[in-house]
Amino acid sequence: MERKGIVAFMGNPLTLTGAERGTGGRAPGFTVLDADMKEVRLSDFAGKIKVISVTPSLDTPVCDLQARRFNQEAANLPADVIVLNISMDLPFAIARFCAQAGIDRVKALSDHREASFGTAYGVLIRELRLLARSIFIIDRNDVIRYVQVVPELTDHPDYDGALAALREIGKAGTPGAGTVPPVVDDKGYLLDIDAWDESVAAALAAKEGLKGLTKDHIDALVFIREHYRKYSAFPIVNAVCRNIHQPNNCLSEDFMTPMLAWKLAGLPRPDELVVNLLEYGQVPT
Repeated sequence: MERKGIVAFMGNPLTLTGAERGTGGRAPGFTVLDADMKEVRLSDFAGKIKVISVTPSLDTPVCDLQARRFNQEAANLPADVIVLNISMDLPFAIARFCAQAGIDRVKALSDHREASFGTAYGVLIRELRLLARSIFIIDRNDVIRYVQVVPELTDHPDYDGALAALREIGKAGTPGAGTVPPVVDDKGYLLDIDAWDESVAAALAAKEGLKGLTKDHIDALVFIREHYRKYSAFPIVNAVCRNIHQPNNCLSEDFMTPMLAWKLAGLPRPDELVVNLLEYGQVPT
């Protein structure tokens, strides 16, 4: 998949390769290399909040400052927050840069070998085989909670915006911190599709009398959200069930009906056509 007009270099439009990643979706896995040529995977940081600072090349002034800024900020972050810098720089170049710049709190990683991260997160620049400047924040449950893709490669990202989002994400999962109730309409539908995460899904489920959400529930909701973002429609029920390795009729009273799944996935309030399709499998006459 290719997308044009999202980023530019000195005003010249570039092409991004890979699917666009939005908030609320499951973070795809990737494999990159550290400065010692050892493989590093997303799963290595399970249970932590991941801040991924993406730079085209550390040997350029803006990327240099971006890495230094996050290294400075990392000193004041909680222990369960890990900051990664991913670029297309070779591992030996990353080792040299980190030694010279004193980068000791950020894990600098190379996507040069397979472009695994760039392709999975939709920030691989086809014309340059570099990564677009961007920031992703992934929560403890591997759900993408913040995305910032900088339109002009030579510009700095919005550091303050990313750090503010990080603070809110950290609060959401802090024991004893409490959970802010999701903002819903008079029928219980989430008003902001981007405000969704697993804790919001759990709160919506509780309002519907569902006591707890299993991993299968969450996986189904994430699949539904990702399909909706791509096609603005609910996926075929059998496709949802296959994705979570359940029988074809899994979206039922015993598990979660299509209408309930729509609501718990944080999708916009459906119109009459959608309601009839989800509840009765037919278009109103």
